[in-house]
Amino acid sequence: MQTATPTESIEPFFFGDKAERLFGCFHPPAVVRPDLSAVLICAPVGYEGIRAHRACRQLAAQLAAAGSPTLRFDYFATGDSAGDDAQGTLARWRQDVGVALAELRLRAAGEPGRSANGRVAVVGLRLGACLAADAAAGLAGVDRFALWHPLATGKACLEHWAAVQQEYNRAMGHADEAMLGPWPAEVQGFPLTPGLVGELEQWDLSRAAWTGKERALVLAGADDKEGGRVAEELRRRNVSVETDAQAGPRFWDQEPLDTVVPFQTLRRIVAWLTGSGGGAGSGGAA
Repeated sequence: MQTATPTESIEPFFFGDKAERLFGCFHPPAVVRPDLSAVLICAPVGYEGIRAHRACRQLAAQLAAAGSPTLRFDYFATGDSAGDDAQGTLARWRQDVGVALAELRLRAAGEPGRSANGRVAVVGLRLGACLAADAAAGLAGVDRFALWHPLATGKACLEHWAAVQQEYNRAMGHADEAMLGPWPAEVQGFPLTPGLVGELEQWDLSRAAWTGKERALVLAGADDKEGGRVAEELRRRNVSVETDAQAGPRFWDQEPLDTVVPFQTLRRIVAWLTGSGGGAGSGGAA
């Protein structure tokens, strides 16, 4: 089993609005590479966020080891941040991405050779990829996006969650369940509120303010239709897109004790963001 090195440094802290603090973990760079972008990691939410935690943590460790200051954080009403589960909304989580970007720039500026106006790259997984694109596309200094198993629409996210909960109910012998129209009222113990459902039903990637100057890596399996739709939309918006079908297992749907960290995919993301080569995927740039 691969683990972080004993010399790794992690700085846990709270930031943002004093009344509604967000929790983050800053991974300072292990080597001085001011030519590399600082990196913000946008995780999924709900049960997917829990099961993806270890992979995101290991990705942050590898990026920091390569020389990129890296921040991972919990959105409002998730993880160790303020707020109850039922208070989470897409609008608030998009706002949190912006707050986290500002905090990352501030902390990265304290590293040797870096300034407050340095470049930032964003890695987003699942719904985190949607939030990253929606909140950060078009922002000055944010020019690279690694979108890992992204979703082209919020409805696709709801459909997946509904299928996961339906399978769980069958396995547990649960016949009746509270519903919000066609959607379950909770997924794996996490509530789906009418407000969040409404936001997800209306969201799609075309909302993101792409300028055409960005570069994106879309990591999704060859049979992942959502990843293909995301790559197609980005190309339509003149974003330089590279695809990789070797996106690893769907660990966010695995039971916590069975979750596999896709180290090959992590290395691919690190190589793409740092320009260190290796791990080329089966797709290509366009």
